[in-house]
Order: sequence, then C-alpha cells, then structure tokens
Amino acid sequence: MEGITLGEIWAGLLAAAAALVSLAKAWDIIAARMKPQKELRDRVAEHDRRIERSEARLKDQEEANAVIFRALYAQINHEISGNGDEILRRSRDEIQDYLTRR
Repeated sequence: MEGITLGEIWAGLLAAAAALVSLAKAWDIIAARMKPQKELRDRVAEHDRRIERSEARLKDQEEANAVIFRALYAQINHEISGNGDEILRRSRDEIQDYLTRR
C-alpha cells in the first residue's frame, strides 16, 4: 500500500466506473436488438391464440349449420310428402340436444 498514490486510486476508480458504464451500454445495445424479436414472438403468440379461438368458433358454427340444415330438410320432406313426422321429431330432438349442450 505504500507505493499507491491518491492519483492511482482515483485512476482505478475512474477505470472501474468506465468499465461499468461500458457494460451497461453494451447491455442496452443487446436489449435493443432483442426487443423486436420479443415483440414479434409475443405478437405471433397472440395471433396463434386468436386463430385457435376462430377455429373453435368455426367448428361450432359448422355444427350449428349441420343441425339447421337437417331440420330444414325434415321440414321440406314433410311439406312435400306430408308424412315426414318421424323425421321432424328426430330433427326437433336433435335441435333440442344441440341447444342444451351449448
């Protein structure tokens, strides 16, 4: 400790502070370069969730359309032939089952 002067201590502190500032600046640069990737990853994840919800809604809509079309077919068949009572009953039961499951 005898050979160390106040100026050398001060120079060492300044060098340590400069190293700390350099590391902080390097971290800022790395973080800035990574930010678009993180934002893009988050946006893609959100779009995936939206697509999954849309696919689920589309599946539900297709099921509802199938029930409606079978009921419409039963009504048309009954109107044409006049004796499609059993088809109408099945169609009614199917609509009732569908609506109670929703």
